[in-house]
Amino acid sequence: MSKIRIVYLYLVCLISLFIAVGSFVGGVNQTAEYFFPTSYYDYSYDYMSFGGNAYPEENANYKAATLRALITCFAFSAVALPLFIYHWRRIEIERKESEVE
Repeated sequence: MSKIRIVYLYLVCLISLFIAVGSFVGGVNQTAEYFFPTSYYDYSYDYMSFGGNAYPEENANYKAATLRALITCFAFSAVALPLFIYHWRRIEIERKESEVE
């Protein structure tokens, strides 16, 4: 197995593992944010003076944005994990082949 191929395989594994872990952490964070939203609204401010309460509409937009971010995290995981598994198996196969020779 050539040195360039070894570096390539390990580099792809490292990067895909970082992406998978980062997207998993982001997914956990977005799940918590969806069910227990952090609100940065000033509740002491009178929204009624502007023709109604703007909070429910903003809350719906916030939930939708959080759900989109959660789906994005799962999509990154769905791409990164199979990529990692495939390349790691290639490393193991080629390592066994080099031990036999």
